[in-house]
Amino acid sequence: MPGRQRQALAILAVAGSLALLLPLAGCTAGPGGGGSTAEASPLGSDPGNDGDLSLALRELKIRAGLLQNLKLDAFGIGIDISGDTATLTGEVHQAASKIVAEEVALTVDGVNDVDNRIEVKSEEKTDETAVARAVDKVGDRVANALLEARVKTRLLEELGRTAFDVEVEAADKTVVLRGTVPDDSRRELAVKTAEKTDGVDKVHDLITVHQG
Repeated sequence: MPGRQRQALAILAVAGSLALLLPLAGCTAGPGGGGSTAEASPLGSDPGNDGDLSLALRELKIRAGLLQNLKLDAFGIGIDISGDTATLTGEVHQAASKIVAEEVALTVDGVNDVDNRIEVKSEEKTDETAVARAVDKVGDRVANALLEARVKTRLLEELGRTAFDVEVEAADKTVVLRGTVPDDSRRELAVKTAEKTDGVDKVHDLITVHQG
């Protein structure tokens, strides 16, 4: 099968399943292969301690690397971090994507081993007209997901555990921040951090201050 048609297959297949793949719960997926993505969501539900923060940062950095290198195939990959091991699950459309995903994970500081459980989907015939339509629909989603991952990473680096209560959603270089923080200074820091993230043109601040 020609390379162009093989690439087209991946795009069309992912276009049909993005609605199921995109929900992200703190960019976390278990070994079952649910696949984490970068759709708007809190950075985590129970941050626990600094160890959880470190794991979340590693996971987000792997997610960003997958989106940069694998584009649409990245949406089918789930990530689970335990200690210095990253477990990759889910399905991709090209055999090379499985290999690249493992190498991307190993480039992240703190990841010394990868349990690669990714499966490669079998290819089926399709027509290039349908593929062209699919590309138009999903192309921006890759860019949006990557931008969300970048912003979430920067928030974790700047705000620490407070960032677990901040939601991020990106569309067309515009970022919306929602959630709660303990004080105005951290709300302002969250907004400034998002504004300074590469690729962000505008930030909508919907964060509320809740002093517990």
